[in-house]
Amino acid sequence: MNTVAALSIACTKATLVILCFMHARWSERLIWIVIGIAFLWLVLLLGITLSDYLSRGWLPFPGK
Repeated sequence: MNTVAALSIACTKATLVILCFMHARWSERLIWIVIGIAFLWLVLLLGITLSDYLSRGWLPFPGK
């Protein structure tokens, strides 16, 4: 449960930093498009990494 709480706090803080301190809340539509593309790129990279990591447990170890 600590991990879930820590991740939720981190996501909330990151959202506040992006919206308030980086002034994305009051910016043009192009900035929102760039933020969306950056978020999709992050999801893509995390998805590829997790698919590799999660598939390694199913492979047999060589020599056993």
